[in-house]
Amino acid sequence: MAAVTGIRAAGGVAWRPTDDGVRVCVVHRPRYGDWTLPKGKLEPGEHALAAAVREVAEEADVRGVPQVRLPSVRYRSEGQPKLVDYWSMLAVASGGFQPDTEVDDIRWLTVDDAIRLVSYPHDVEVLAAFAALPSVTATVVLVRHAHAGKRATWSGPDVGRPLDVEGWAQAGALAEL
Repeated sequence: MAAVTGIRAAGGVAWRPTDDGVRVCVVHRPRYGDWTLPKGKLEPGEHALAAAVREVAEEADVRGVPQVRLPSVRYRSEGQPKLVDYWSMLAVASGGFQPDTEVDDIRWLTVDDAIRLVSYPHDVEVLAAFAALPSVTATVVLVRHAHAGKRATWSGPDVGRPLDVEGWAQAGALAEL
């Protein structure tokens, strides 16, 4: 896969069950005066899934358990192409939201209400994809492979090629989620 140029970010549709359906979390950013899904830029070397979990926690004070991969969106931001990867996340804990300069309000809304409130068409696209999902009864995360040793120096079948130091770090970072 070719390297992505521009801004890389990740976020989530944090959701929680209620007696009459689910509620999703949207955040208000005073700097932009918008309502959007929680998301943010990847830190150097950070996996997009780890960034998504971190950003939902930082912006909405929600511990989210990643579930289904949602569509990525592309748009221009600050004059550069931006790619944002999204996951649905079951909200399992919240420490009590505290407003700050980045996010000054959050709302837990039905998907329909969230679609009406968000400020950007790409957020509508992600919320619509979330709404189209079947109910989640279990989650399995399958990692095709992490960074492995050099193929040229491995004489066995590729399926048995061991992870290198970077691959073990990647596996450890994902296991924490």
